[in-house]
Amino acid sequence: MRQVYIGLMFVLMGCTTSPKSDAVLIFDQTEKREPLNENSLFSIYRNISHGQITMTEIRDQSISKSTVIVKEESPSYFLRVESEQHEKELKFEKDFINGLQLYDVPNQELSKSYVYSVFAEHLYKLMESNADRKSILAFSDSFENAEFSFYKYRKNPLKIRDDYQNIVAELEKHDPRIKDADLSGIVISVVFHPSKKDDSLFREVRQFWTRYYESKNAGIEFVTSLENSSLIQGL
Repeated sequence: MRQVYIGLMFVLMGCTTSPKSDAVLIFDQTEKREPLNENSLFSIYRNISHGQITMTEIRDQSISKSTVIVKEESPSYFLRVESEQHEKELKFEKDFINGLQLYDVPNQELSKSYVYSVFAEHLYKLMESNADRKSILAFSDSFENAEFSFYKYRKNPLKIRDDYQNIVAELEKHDPRIKDADLSGIVISVVFHPSKKDDSLFREVRQFWTRYYESKNAGIEFVTSLENSSLIQGL
């Protein structure tokens, strides 16, 4: 009986059902936005069991700096020291807030906006990840304005629909990392509230990206605030 009990203890200590998360936060530094609400953002990721959060930015270069915040998996109940666990939780929160502060610096004077290449880089990494939950949360208007520019459609946004295949070919020519990718299991939430001036263009750009990423089996939504997100809340 004692051997059975010991064996059961080892099983309980060795088993884990907690899902691993791999999340990306993207901040568009080429567009004006409200200061980041650190508490609201942290509340989304506070309860992930373990994994990593990568913070990065959209700028006027195709390669951007990234910061990775890691949350270690908690030991099993029988091996856990609550005081140590509390310290790890506090460190995770501190690292997260410090990371956010590195990116709370939007700059409207940047002449280019490499949207696609930043998404492609991190979607490719998520596709290769073994995490159970994979997500991207982006604060951006999603207006690519580098090798290709959505702004040339400002006078006739509906033409984006007709030019869909040509736009895709142009984007993937410059960065083919997810050209034939299967992005199943990845969710993308884009937070942006367009100005009245660009509302029609944003509507068509939103439809373009929805069509593009859904064709690769990713889930995607565009929302005006974090509270309206159905894909990111409760990760």
